[in-house]
Amino acid sequence: MKTLPAAAVHALVDWFEKNAKPYLFRREPSAYSIWILEVMAQQTQIARAEERHRRWLERFPDIRALAAAPVESVLKEWEGLGYYARARNIHRTARLVVEERGAMPETARELESLPGIGSYIAASIASIAHGEAVAAIDANARRILARLCASPLSALRDEEARPYIEDMFRYRSAARVNEALMELGEQICRRQNPACAICPLAPWCRAARAGDAESYTRLAAKQYQKLDLLVYCVLRENEILAEKVPGGELWAGLWRLPYIYASAASADARNAEALGGFAALQARAGLDDLSDSIRALEQRVRHSHTKYRITMYPFMAAAGQTRPLPENMAWHNLCTGSERAFPSAFLKVMALLSQE
Repeated sequence: MKTLPAAAVHALVDWFEKNAKPYLFRREPSAYSIWILEVMAQQTQIARAEERHRRWLERFPDIRALAAAPVESVLKEWEGLGYYARARNIHRTARLVVEERGAMPETARELESLPGIGSYIAASIASIAHGEAVAAIDANARRILARLCASPLSALRDEEARPYIEDMFRYRSAARVNEALMELGEQICRRQNPACAICPLAPWCRAARAGDAESYTRLAAKQYQKLDLLVYCVLRENEILAEKVPGGELWAGLWRLPYIYASAASADARNAEALGGFAALQARAGLDDLSDSIRALEQRVRHSHTKYRITMYPFMAAAGQTRPLPENMAWHNLCTGSERAFPSAFLKVMALLSQE
């Protein structure tokens, strides 16, 4: 791969310095702040993660505050971001750092040894916070390099991308180059509809010159497994019955509304399945007979989770007199909330109930 000349690198970084968005981690930079934002941004753009990042730092302002917090509080603050294993790894890493190291390591190699910190996040922290000359190779950087070199994205390996980027550090600092590539990928060199006409690297970009930038970065359509769930919304006043998800199941360790998997396709058959499931739930939770109050909601909830396309069919029932619940169940207040963390799919169902 032919590397970029000095003029291209200066054009990229000069563009960044004029157009960089004033994110919190840039206004108040620290290894801790960069770490948290980068993990949040793994599934979404930094612009969308910015508000959650600000909230996180208000609640857990430094790594010691995070390490001292119970994991339930950390999961609750992560609620809605998905991939809760990442929140658990953040908490685990914070405790490990505070108890065994005293402070976060500064080199990418050391950072990669911590739970949940991969090569990209390690390089991002080490280069931006500590000035280490290491390439931060994320989806943005890969996409930009694929277009610069007119190489299919699927064929571009990190072993090729790393020296290409690190050669750019001869002209500008690693922190500036890495951040500039991130910003360019977010604002200009987008996956769809790249703004080649205003890109600072356009004069050196083979894909831009060919007028077909998107053709080099098309990805195969993701395959999803279809899941249909019959979700039980058992209510009493402002509370809803929730249960903790056991280990080994989807959303393990979080809280959810009780549900069963639907095997029937028709509405009548789903209703029959739901009635049978309610009977089992009554016995498990120690509830009085719910059958007279059960009704299906007309609206369904759709949600994507990792490899799943989930359709949720909510059923409502009113609980009368109840006995003490099992340890893995609780009445969750829909108005005041609690420290219990729910997957986004069930938050959508609970939001739907407020419209009833």
